[in-house]
Amino acid sequence: MRIHHQNNTRPKRSLPKRLSKKFWLYLVIGCLVLATLAFIWRKLDAWGHQLDVFMNKLQRQTGFVVEEVLVDGRQKTDKNHLLKTAKIHLKRPILSLPLSEVHDRIQSLPWVHEAGVERHLPDTILIRLKEHVPFALWQAGQKVSLISSDGKEIRIENPDHYAGLPKVVGVGALAQAKPFLVTLEKYPKVWKNFHYAQFVGKRRWTIFLKNNLKTRIDLPEKNYVSALERLQKYEKKHKATERFKHIDLRLKDKVIVKK
Repeated sequence: MRIHHQNNTRPKRSLPKRLSKKFWLYLVIGCLVLATLAFIWRKLDAWGHQLDVFMNKLQRQTGFVVEEVLVDGRQKTDKNHLLKTAKIHLKRPILSLPLSEVHDRIQSLPWVHEAGVERHLPDTILIRLKEHVPFALWQAGQKVSLISSDGKEIRIENPDHYAGLPKVVGVGALAQAKPFLVTLEKYPKVWKNFHYAQFVGKRRWTIFLKNNLKTRIDLPEKNYVSALERLQKYEKKHKATERFKHIDLRLKDKVIVKK
């Protein structure tokens, strides 16, 4: 009797010889291509650097370097700080100066509303500035900054130098401050004694006067203009701001006062 032993172990498959040769051929070719591209890139980078050096040298020899920086429209912005921020250096080749980058750096300065940078060959850079105009003071927590005439925040180191400006207090007051203060100027009795206004709960205003009583005036969340009109009429009849410490105008068609 013959016993046959079946071998279940299958021989390992190997890549066909043609496929193996092609694989190694493609791999070698790919490595050569990458090495060639890297070599070309290094050469181009080196040539570019040499070209920059040559152009800078040519500009210096022909006088195309920054000899003068003129600034138009500067009042609040410190000139030394401006030039330092702009990174404009005298004797630098003028054609290689990146004007767009210079513009963006100048635009980041606190007093600058709009900036323009011009290259006037052969040797002059002209910077045109339009600066913010301070309109009011804004306090949110411990932070005090300025509000510009176009309603933007101006962050400067010494806002106390502008203590004579009208002041608003409270989170969210920045966006509402200018229209509110412009409206308040139309009511001379209140505006004459205006101390500051607080934006309460990010929704309504309370006015504090600097009269003898330090009168507080609560305005409603909506239609504060109508409330100010009521106050003006009440003031003419009863001289409310001279007699009461608290005037509450939050209820429609009513004026509540407290001594």
